[in-house]
Amino acid sequence: MAESSDIYHDGRVLKEAYSLSSAGYNVIVYGFRNIGYKKTQYPFKIVTLPMVSKKYINFRKVSIIFNILIINILMLFKKAKVYHSHNTMFLPSMFFASRIHNATLVYDSHEVQWELNKISEKIEKNFIKKAKYIINVSEGRGKEQIKRFNLFPNSMTIISNYPEIPNSFSPISLEKNNKLSFVYSGGFDLYDNKLDNFIIALKDFKECNFYLLAFGYGDSLFKLKKLIKDYKLESQVKFLPLVKPSEVISVIEKFDIAVNLLTNPKNLISYKYHGINKVYEYLIAGLPILCSNMPSFITDFENNNIGKSVDPYDIESIKKGIQFFIHKKDELHKIKIRARNIAISDFNWKSQEKKLLQLYNNNICAE
Repeated sequence: MAESSDIYHDGRVLKEAYSLSSAGYNVIVYGFRNIGYKKTQYPFKIVTLPMVSKKYINFRKVSIIFNILIINILMLFKKAKVYHSHNTMFLPSMFFASRIHNATLVYDSHEVQWELNKISEKIEKNFIKKAKYIINVSEGRGKEQIKRFNLFPNSMTIISNYPEIPNSFSPISLEKNNKLSFVYSGGFDLYDNKLDNFIIALKDFKECNFYLLAFGYGDSLFKLKKLIKDYKLESQVKFLPLVKPSEVISVIEKFDIAVNLLTNPKNLISYKYHGINKVYEYLIAGLPILCSNMPSFITDFENNNIGKSVDPYDIESIKKGIQFFIHKKDELHKIKIRARNIAISDFNWKSQEKKLLQLYNNNICAE
C-alpha cells in the first residue's frame, strides 16, 4: 500500500492495513510522516519519509515532491502480489510494478481527484482503467467516477470511511446542570462550515452551551473567537484541548448533541456525497446531530430520527433546530441510544471491513 499523506494520522489507510494484516496478509505501507511524530506499533510494516514542518510551507512542498519521487522509485523494485494505491500519486509506479512483477493493481480512491488539482485529475484519467479493482468511499462518488471514465460497475467496490467501534463505551448520559451541551470536533473553515451562524443563533439560548474540540483553517479560528468575544459568549462557548484521533470519541461522548453545518458553495461532488469520518464518530459517541440540509446528511441522520437538518445560512432556521432539541429534551436519552445503536449496526468499520476482506479473499487473491 502507498499513500501521499502522514500515514500515522491517516485513519482509512491504517484501518484497511490493519484489517488485511489481521486476516493473514503481509502488508507494507509506504507514505510520509511529520517530524516529531510518535511511532506506534502496528501488526504490519510502515515505511515513511519525513516531511518538513508546516511552518516552512515552501520547504514542505519540496520535501513532499522529493518523497513522492523516492517512493515511486522504490515501488518499481518492490515485488508484491498486490499493489494497493491509495489515491493517485503512487498509481503510475504501482501500475508499472504490477506489470513487472505480474501482480494485481488496486486503486483506492479516497477523494474526488478531478476536484483536487490538475495533476491528480490527469493521473487518474490515464491510469484508472489500468487498475483491475477500484475502491471508492461512497455510492454517489462511485457512480460519478463510473460515468466520468466509462467504467464497468462491477469493477468497483464501495468501502465507506466509517470509524471503528471502541472496545468500551461510557454510559449514555445527559449534562447534569439542566443545560444542553452541543459539541463540534475536527477542522473547520467558515467558508463552508457555518459554525459562526450557529454561534450567532446560540446567543438567544442561555440554556445551551457549545464546545469545540477543533482547529480552524486559514483565519477561521480568529474570526470565530472574535465573534464569541463580540457577542460576549465566553461563558457559553468554549474550546477544548486537542487530543489524539483515537481519543476523540471518549471526549465528545460526554456531551449531548453534535453540530456540523457543512455547506457546498462550489457544488462539489466530494461534498454532495461526503465521506466525513467525524460525523459517524458522533453517532458512536451516542450523539444526535444538528446538521446542515445537505442530501446525504438528511438521508443518514434526519431520516433515521437521529438528527435535525437546518439551513446553515439562515439564523432563524438554526434557531428552530436548537429549539427542536430543547423540546425533545425528555426524549433525548432515547435518541442518543438510538444514535449509538445505528452506529453499531450500520455506520462502523466492521461493516466495511467485511467488504474489503471479501474483495481480497474472493477476488484479488483468489486468482
